[in-house]
Amino acid sequence: MNITTFILKNIKKSRYLFFANIFYLMLNFTLSQIIIYTDTRIIGCFEMADRSLALHHALYIISAILILYTLQAIIGYYQRYYRTMFLEVFKSNITIDLFTHTHKHSTQFFQEEMSGRLSGAIQNISNSINTLYHSLIFELYRPISHIFISLFIISTFSFKLGLFLLLMFIPIFFDTQKTGC
Repeated sequence: MNITTFILKNIKKSRYLFFANIFYLMLNFTLSQIIIYTDTRIIGCFEMADRSLALHHALYIISAILILYTLQAIIGYYQRYYRTMFLEVFKSNITIDLFTHTHKHSTQFFQEEMSGRLSGAIQNISNSINTLYHSLIFELYRPISHIFISLFIISTFSFKLGLFLLLMFIPIFFDTQKTGC
């Protein structure tokens, strides 16, 4: 069994936690981009000629910002909760599967190998997969989702501008990934 099959098999075992984790992560990223957009809208209120209308709009936007920050805090809590739960279940499933695979070996294998070295190697593999997950989420998934959510918000106002930025983004992204800059 190769490592990709092994990881996918263990993700499938805890798929509901995995999808809940990804759902709350996407919701958190989307909300952070909406908050940034809403923060910039308050500046536009003070460009109005009528001060009472500007104040009225500013109060609505400030209320929306408070609601969005509250939602972001609640969603952030659930996202951290499901991430922690998924990682613990995923790591324990990997460790159990590795120990099960190890115990299928013959007794000759255990006479030649030290038990401490075997359990240490299993824990190292489990920790490496956990590190790989964190690297994928924070170094690849988060920036890409921020860019696509931002492009979606831009596209709702100007489809041509959003499409142009998307087409410009793809070669730049792969170039920076290739060069490491």
